[in-house]
Amino acid sequence: MKRKVFALLLSCALLFGVTACSDDAGGSSGGSGGSAGRIVVMAGSTSVQPFAEVLAAEHERGGGSLVDVHGGGSGQGIASIRNGNADIGMSSRALRGDELELSFVTIARDGLALIVHPSNPIAGLSIEDIRAIYKREITDWGELGGTPGNIHVVTREEGSGTRGAFEEMVMRETQRSTVKHDVPVPPCEDCELCNTCSNSENERTIVFEREVSTITDHPIHARTIVLNTNGAIRQFVAGNPNAIGYISLGTVVICGLSPVKQLGVGGVSPFFRAVSERGIELFDESCSGSECCPAYEFNPAYSLSRPFVFIVGEEPTPEALAFIGYVLSDTGQNLLESHGLIKRSERDARGDSFVWEGV
Repeated sequence: MKRKVFALLLSCALLFGVTACSDDAGGSSGGSGGSAGRIVVMAGSTSVQPFAEVLAAEHERGGGSLVDVHGGGSGQGIASIRNGNADIGMSSRALRGDELELSFVTIARDGLALIVHPSNPIAGLSIEDIRAIYKREITDWGELGGTPGNIHVVTREEGSGTRGAFEEMVMRETQRSTVKHDVPVPPCEDCELCNTCSNSENERTIVFEREVSTITDHPIHARTIVLNTNGAIRQFVAGNPNAIGYISLGTVVICGLSPVKQLGVGGVSPFFRAVSERGIELFDESCSGSECCPAYEFNPAYSLSRPFVFIVGEEPTPEALAFIGYVLSDTGQNLLESHGLIKRSERDARGDSFVWEGV
């Protein structure tokens, strides 16, 4: 029932405006106010925050309600919905456990970028190499074919959605093995009719095979440098030739002039192409001006990607639903794509906790 109500409210908000929705619903909006001027409060992931701010500005410019965007981390965004302190929570990881009982929608996907200093000759690393670096099993670039020197490893703080995604996608190791079980079968009356007989008792065995997965969560080494924002990590790596870190992929490129270098992961680049419309290489530091703004596409085969999620309470306001409707519209999705994110897919839509009809 909740799925259908949300769908109807969103459709109403998109077609008739939030004021009409409030009137049709008898003034019940799930929050104070209910007029078109009510401010939508958002809180949560600092990775989602800059994109939400861009969306909010365009939404307001088009006549939508004001949207007040705050950070705090994915955990704070989820808590803000549960305690009623925000209209929309933001998470940069998939919800899990009892969090799945909340109402959520995937608005786009982000990639995690593994970054090093532009002077680093390494072009890419395997997941195993990255994991070993963050466990400090590999401590020198020379072990990876690079210029010898101690690796300066930097990570995000505990509770960060970016760190949670990294721990899940890189530090979590899944090992699959096949286990065989020999099951003895009682002796048959005529050994010649048996597929397999023992030499002495005319017994045979049937071999059963099954695949077993063993999951190990490797901790990031305690001596790893901890910084609290994507920007701080990018700045640290940009100024340290031996550094390595990870940040949101959508925050790496600065109009064609990137102070850091992205590495491929498992032999796969995060981009299909990395050139501007005029054919200038993405990391060509001699380029300046608007002609350097890159046109690139995410590579869906790139393994380090994660969802950007909006979460609402049991009775979301019409203003909040209207904003989410804008984000899921072609205009909103194209805006997110232009800022480096992957548009939400049909698979993402099937994973939402309720139906968004009318979008």
